[in-house]
Amino acid sequence: MLKSFSEKKILFLVYGAFLFVPIKLSFSLVFILPLILIYLLRDFKFNDLFKDEYKYLTYFFIFAFLSSFCALYPFKSIFSLCSFYFYFLLIPAVIRYTPRDKVINLISLLVLGQTISSIHTIIQEALGENVVGEFFVGKLSESGQLALTLAVIMGFLFINKKGVKFKDFIFSITLFIESVCLGFSYLYFNEYTVILLVAFLVLISFSIFNVIKTKDFSNITNYILLYMPICLSSFILNLKRGPWIGCSFALLILILKYNRKIFLPILASSLVLIFSITPIRERVLSSESHFFISGGRASIWKVAGELTTRYPLGVGYKNSRNLSSYSVDIPSNLNHFHNNILNIIVEFGIFNLFLYLMWLILILKKSFKGNNLTFILGLAIISNQLAGLVEYNIGDTEVLFILLLFAGLIEVLTKKSSVF
Repeated sequence: MLKSFSEKKILFLVYGAFLFVPIKLSFSLVFILPLILIYLLRDFKFNDLFKDEYKYLTYFFIFAFLSSFCALYPFKSIFSLCSFYFYFLLIPAVIRYTPRDKVINLISLLVLGQTISSIHTIIQEALGENVVGEFFVGKLSESGQLALTLAVIMGFLFINKKGVKFKDFIFSITLFIESVCLGFSYLYFNEYTVILLVAFLVLISFSIFNVIKTKDFSNITNYILLYMPICLSSFILNLKRGPWIGCSFALLILILKYNRKIFLPILASSLVLIFSITPIRERVLSSESHFFISGGRASIWKVAGELTTRYPLGVGYKNSRNLSSYSVDIPSNLNHFHNNILNIIVEFGIFNLFLYLMWLILILKKSFKGNNLTFILGLAIISNQLAGLVEYNIGDTEVLFILLLFAGLIEVLTKKSSVF
């Protein structure tokens, strides 16, 4: 029966996965689950698990499975680990079913989905959650996703050889300013919210019309007129410092590699933005105090150090949910360590941290040895990992999926043969 699935039908599932991951997890699973199942039941080869960089993930899960028997709650950890590894099979599935000439289309489709989600965020910030419900991914998940997708959007604009028309640049800046003003209208322009919303919808309609006109959502003009200003606005409105750090680093590398002349204008614009908008300024200036507050990262990371010493093989996957039981300072609703590295070392152990880092380093090494596109994807992964120094973003399924999709695309673009 599965043999009747043509490559075109399977590619449709890949397209759906890329489009809906930034929009709604449940929608994306409609495409991701059958995609992985088709791979497992039709095209899976045991040797696939031990090829190239992916073998380190396989070793990671084998060792995690064995060490789970020494965990605090063994059967709970093993059950959770099986579902966790199932999702990681998204990488070989993407490698198997993605033609190399479709990669840019897939990335642009994901960016389009992120833009749709960001439009919702901007309007929700202006009108409030009571008026605009939480239909798409939440702010926390979206900010984690944007650490990946915004880095790619910026990268596409930097490697654009066609240049940017002046009128398109002005429109993009106008839409960005309008979106930020609308999002923060509850602070500064409350009486003008309706006017700002109407202006926003008019500008967005023009951008959407341009997407329809070009008949190509991967056209660079759409990145300038729609994707960049909308996603950047949402990225700012989410007020998440981890993704800010990650994308700032990615932007710096892109500037140094492709266009050093714009460093000072970008720096000046960023400083104006930080010091002119109160929520952004307060978020930046309060970083140190938030780190050392009771139950803050200083307290959490201290507990992580103690648990690593006590459980070198790890406490077991998902067992950091009992974090508050180790310190009276930690709130009961806090169930992770706000750090990818610490969460991995506490739950999976020191050796598994080494395996994870080996996979990550080799993927990045391969991306930087490739072309401009693989370089951008690798830089997006670095942005994600830098954000993960102050948040547990790979513990968020919506963010993890994009990370896995990008890792798969790097393999697609750098593999020598057409079969994984």
